[in-house]
Amino acid sequence: TFCPYNSHKLILHQTKRMIMRSTFKTVFYVNGSKEKNGIVPIMGRVTINGTIAQFSCKQRISKELWDAKGNRAKGKSREAVAVNYALDNIKAQITKHYQRLSDREAFVTAEMVRNAYQGIGTEYETLLRAFAMKTRPIDIKIILSEMWLLTILILSRKDDL
Repeated sequence: TFCPYNSHKLILHQTKRMIMRSTFKTVFYVNGSKEKNGIVPIMGRVTINGTIAQFSCKQRISKELWDAKGNRAKGKSREAVAVNYALDNIKAQITKHYQRLSDREAFVTAEMVRNAYQGIGTEYETLLRAFAMKTRPIDIKIILSEMWLLTILILSRKDDL
């Protein structure tokens, strides 16, 4: 039953239910178990609302240069600056994919964001593949017209003989 004196409580309760906070975080860490000669691979982890997805950053660093608390390389050496630049770029790309997916999807998981970052999925198509699909009919027409011209050329030479 509806009571006008308590309607504000109902609206407040419904508003709280509709506003869901989403947690999103990207962190980087090194995989110490894959250490070779003091060099370790850098991994990434995306966490969204409790879902976790991990991936390789395709970067390696000297174990002594890694700051575990800061999730990045220590110092100002060329190696540290280059790695930190790459990690900032990766983080920006992941954030961009998360925002795009959040705009389109009602529910976004860490795996969805990781897959979008890695180019896995039906939605993402490489420019080269898209270009190839668009130009394929043109290629066929060119080949057919070249074959037609070649056939005419061959037939006209036979007449000359």
